[in-house]
Amino acid sequence: MDQTSGLKLHNSSSDHKSCMIKWSSFKQIKASGEGSVAGQLSEAHLNLVKENRLYVSIVVDVILYTAMQCIAQRGSKENSASSNRGNFLELLSLFAKYNDVVKKKLNEEGHKNSKYTSPKIQNEILFIISRMMLEKISTEINKASCFAVICDETKDISKTEQVSVLLRYYLDGTAYERFIGFHAAQDLNANSLFSYIKNLLQRCSVDIKRCVAQTYDGANVMSGRVGGVQKLFTDEVEQAIYVHCYSHRLNLVVVDICRNLTTANLFFGLIENLYVFVSGSAIHAQFINIQKELRPNKKPIELKKICYTRWTAQVFACLSLKKVFSELLILLNKLSVSKSARSAEALGLLHQLDYTFIFNLCMYSQLLSIFKNASDYLQKVTSNLSEANILITSIYDTIMKMRTDDKNETFMEIFSETEKICADNNIPIEATARRRKMPKKYMSYLVTEELNNLERSEIFNREDYLHKIFYPVLDFITNELQNRFEKNSPIVNTCDALHPENPSFLNYDKLLPMAQHYHSELEILQAELKIIPNTIKQYQIKTKVNIKNIMDFIDMLQKYDLVFPEILKLGVIGVTIPVSSAACERTFSCLRRLKTYLRNKMSDERLVHLAIINIEPETAKSLDTSKIVDEFDAAHKNRRIILH
Repeated sequence: MDQTSGLKLHNSSSDHKSCMIKWSSFKQIKASGEGSVAGQLSEAHLNLVKENRLYVSIVVDVILYTAMQCIAQRGSKENSASSNRGNFLELLSLFAKYNDVVKKKLNEEGHKNSKYTSPKIQNEILFIISRMMLEKISTEINKASCFAVICDETKDISKTEQVSVLLRYYLDGTAYERFIGFHAAQDLNANSLFSYIKNLLQRCSVDIKRCVAQTYDGANVMSGRVGGVQKLFTDEVEQAIYVHCYSHRLNLVVVDICRNLTTANLFFGLIENLYVFVSGSAIHAQFINIQKELRPNKKPIELKKICYTRWTAQVFACLSLKKVFSELLILLNKLSVSKSARSAEALGLLHQLDYTFIFNLCMYSQLLSIFKNASDYLQKVTSNLSEANILITSIYDTIMKMRTDDKNETFMEIFSETEKICADNNIPIEATARRRKMPKKYMSYLVTEELNNLERSEIFNREDYLHKIFYPVLDFITNELQNRFEKNSPIVNTCDALHPENPSFLNYDKLLPMAQHYHSELEILQAELKIIPNTIKQYQIKTKVNIKNIMDFIDMLQKYDLVFPEILKLGVIGVTIPVSSAACERTFSCLRRLKTYLRNKMSDERLVHLAIINIEPETAKSLDTSKIVDEFDAAHKNRRIILH
């Protein structure tokens, strides 16, 4: 037979040989029982999906890590030639050293459009994470019986007004304050701000009608009784009472002391001048060296700046100055005799650090420390109205006791400390120099008059310090505390009756305003109040737990929720009403870390997603990464990387 035609030709063809190889392979697979080709293809698909999901999970984890650590993700140059492509890509490259899957996906042989490292993909994943977190927070809020709104605004590095909104609620024995977003406000009028709060609650699937309180600072646009946000909110939800932030009010008491009392104004002005003088680079270095020489085993202390918007700035400024007062005197003396350009300024400051200044330093260090302790408590999430009211009352009583004490023990303590510091630093304990008066012929040229002659008059002895400095400060503090805290709503004051250590604990007349406002069944409430004292007594004996505060009281009520539903309702509302808007201040700290000078072009959407992750890290850590990948996969179709 001809070898160049027919079967002989086909037998030697490449197509025939290829088919025979496939046939032989098929018989071997079938004989070995390894499964069909389709089965192998299915297994290969599963392995590919597994690799892809692992890779995307690592991408998600890197984004979560950088967001929670509040570090920049993108670099200025992210191409392969750059030595630093940003934290996100550099972290993925680090993973690639130890993980073959990441290495394979990131190498140059892979598809450039399937690495999933672009800013667009980052934003998609951030959106999915923040949405899942808000859903989880919303679920918790909806489990709670009620919630309260906390809101404040600030300006970021790009001069954009950012409004921060948090929700406070009580659930399973704990009070929470959860951040739900920033809003770049175009308008700062009350209608716009209220609309944003309302729309944000709707997006989070939270019923605004369950809101029981709202807390803002004292800005008129927020607190205005006619057209402020709180009025618009109350028109929508009648039960949502407004509480002026206690921390802001307490700080305003201190600020008013510093600004309105002449002696205080001069004293804190001098502290600020000392801070500015010492802050100069060359002088600051000398100040630190003097501290190291005199106190070699202690960390150098920096002078603090006076800032009226920071709640504890004044007390820290006083305390830090008192600790390094001797070192400061050495510095000023050294500079005053030098031939430097600052010698005259140093000499002028040195002459002002006299006996009166030290007395003020000791006095304000002690008085403002009382406010600091209260301010620290008010900034805690665990703070509540009943204990806050007790704390403010105790401050008022403490100041009044100082004022009415016949022995003047606090004053004598301050006076003794002043004399000791003067003796230790060789400062004369003598009368303040008499102020030189303006000649009568020039009096007509004065534009202003001295309105407070008592404060500006000369001080010569201990009685003058008592009556012309110490007493006026105490009187001013008590008046300010009364003016700023006695105008509380009757409902706010009702919370005192829910605290076990308050004399009016569970008094029906005291609880009545709150019960009526929140539509309690008054007859049922009266019946509960008759039997609850004995229940508390028996509960403490049985459990050996002393009910000392409102949280202990509510914990007991929840065990008898069917017996005391109305008291439990009022108790939960009492701990839900916010004391301060300090939680917003904490979100502003996050904002300053996120939107920096180098990151001021960040979009508002990306900023919100990053902020939610950073401010609520516990919720972010509780998310299931595989579910994030599923959401990422479901959001798109026809991806180049197969995830299911």
